[in-house]
Amino acid sequence: MGPANIGNTVKVDYIGMLDGMVVVTSLKSYAKETGVYDSSIDYEPLLFSIGDGRVIKGFENALVGMYAGEEKTVAIQAHEAYGHYRQDLVRKYPRALFEHTGIKLEPGMVLKINTSKGLLRGVVRVLDENDAVLDLNHEFAGKPLIFKIILKEIVK
Repeated sequence: MGPANIGNTVKVDYIGMLDGMVVVTSLKSYAKETGVYDSSIDYEPLLFSIGDGRVIKGFENALVGMYAGEEKTVAIQAHEAYGHYRQDLVRKYPRALFEHTGIKLEPGMVLKINTSKGLLRGVVRVLDENDAVLDLNHEFAGKPLIFKIILKEIVK
């Protein structure tokens, strides 16, 4: 089979790094070795079709032209990863909105909020007597990432 292209379904292992530290990987042994292991994660190669939008754009772009068995390390800038950091996604909410449901807010706390548009992840940045400031940016927004990509298989 030739190189991977848009529309191909591929099976990929990866190691993602930020500021020289491993932050995500599909390799269980590597996750344990680097201290990022999470027992709730299924450490398996990622299976997806290039171009379907399931992974960040820079990751997809890096796969185009790769052959099964090939490895490469790529730098992915913020605009091809999780976007630029957006100040408009830092918002103030009344504390009562959360606390009436029994959530005791603390600075740095990560909240997962179900909305009509899906699941939002927010970090409590500032708390005062009446309000909480939540940062709804992706945790990697505005940051360049380094990925080691291992193309295990071009499925079709």
